[in-house]
Amino acid sequence: MRDDPKLALKKIKQQTNALCLRFGFFYDGTHWIGKHLQWLRALKLPELIRETLNEYLATYSEQSNDKQESYSGSYQNSSNNRNRHLGS
Repeated sequence: MRDDPKLALKKIKQQTNALCLRFGFFYDGTHWIGKHLQWLRALKLPELIRETLNEYLATYSEQSNDKQESYSGSYQNSSNNRNRHLGS
């Protein structure tokens, strides 16, 4: 259950990379950081392919935000539990 979001994020990254490679685009740098995402958004693509890539990027953004919220929620819960245990 816990791995479902990780798996979904991995899948969307693979789909995005495969789409780019299929059309001859290769990013020579660290993937999934700001510069890579800017590069993806700036690619000149046919309209239908651009729409597909935009959907992938939107899904990536949602999945990575969900992952961050999950981590911060876990951190907050463990912090609250620790404070209760310490008598704070």
